[in-house]
Amino acid sequence: MIENAMREPDIQPDMVVWAIQPEAVAAAFPRREGSLTVESSPGKRVGVIRVSGVIYREDHEPLHAVIEATLTNPDIGAVILVFDSPGGDAYNVGTMAHRLKKMRGRKPVVAYVDGAMASGAYWLGAMGADTIVAHPDAKVGSIGVLVIHTEISSMLQMAGVKPTIIRSGENKFEGSPLEPLSQAAYNRIQRGVNEIAAEFQAAMVAARHLEDATPLGTGEIFTAKEALARGLVDRIGTLDQVVSELEEALMAQDNLALMQAELAEARAKLAQVESVEKERAFTAAKAQALAPLRQAIQEGRLSPSVLEGAVEALDRQKGAWTLGVELSLPASFVTALMPLSATPLVPSVGIPAPTLPMTRPDAALADAIQRYAEDNRVDYNAAKTILARRQPQIFTEYWAGRKTIQAGRAL
Repeated sequence: MIENAMREPDIQPDMVVWAIQPEAVAAAFPRREGSLTVESSPGKRVGVIRVSGVIYREDHEPLHAVIEATLTNPDIGAVILVFDSPGGDAYNVGTMAHRLKKMRGRKPVVAYVDGAMASGAYWLGAMGADTIVAHPDAKVGSIGVLVIHTEISSMLQMAGVKPTIIRSGENKFEGSPLEPLSQAAYNRIQRGVNEIAAEFQAAMVAARHLEDATPLGTGEIFTAKEALARGLVDRIGTLDQVVSELEEALMAQDNLALMQAELAEARAKLAQVESVEKERAFTAAKAQALAPLRQAIQEGRLSPSVLEGAVEALDRQKGAWTLGVELSLPASFVTALMPLSATPLVPSVGIPAPTLPMTRPDAALADAIQRYAEDNRVDYNAAKTILARRQPQIFTEYWAGRKTIQAGRAL
């Protein structure tokens, strides 16, 4: 990371950035323009964004916009940020790095070091990408901040130029190249450098999951192998390898998505067929279960109103019912179908009726008679005699818990 006018000979001898007083140093350190280009991989599924040269503060928004556009492109499945940059202006680079970090997660993003990814470029790449891959000859690191103060007062004096500085306060125009840098000004600039450097190191420790930030504080630039050993990159490889791997991964992902879609469609069709088949089978099973009731109604042994209750009871079983399982009437309706006497029952109370023989002993029938005896405070035999004199409708309604006032009056 370089702040103010400066050179960093071990990376780019002609690299310059200005943060304070650019007008005063522009002539001594001419600006070399960086570049930002976008291209597609051979398979058209990987977006390749090349970031080269010095990164200035005005480059942040275009870089953000290009990455955002690539991530939102439905035809692009992954992004490679190809860096060949020594870094640049320290101003706001931390904020820009955090903005790039927030963009991650939507698609795979790989930072590829093709030449150099140093200083501010490394800050952006480490936080903006999921993985960092370095070319075997790449240079990585230079994690730190510097400010270069260039004093030209002697040069001006030799040229016969003597500037006069008139200021409102002793610190105004501090760091001017027209005069020697005071110790107080030096100390203040150093504090600013240290603050940005601490922020830079902390961000790298978090982004790269490093336990110790001490090795990062030297500002050293590393070879690809050294960077790999220190955890600054994830692996070493060529750009073609990275592109091919992403293309293959995206193709496998597309195939998997297609298979999942076909499987979902097949399951939906199967569910539709099963639903139709279940409806048909349930209708048949219900008709079979209701057949005895319908027969009893036709013979005059049951009231037609009983059928409605039976249909409702069976329909309530539909949700839990499965194919191949016999559909059964509730016990109350089954009991209603049992013979209450050996001879036909007579509706008139005035005609003597036979007793109620238990020709087919059944616990449910006996329980119903006992319940009636308890409810009406009569003994068991009396309850049998009374029930034997009444139509089966009264007994059925009583068993189903729907004893009517009329039935109660008749009993």
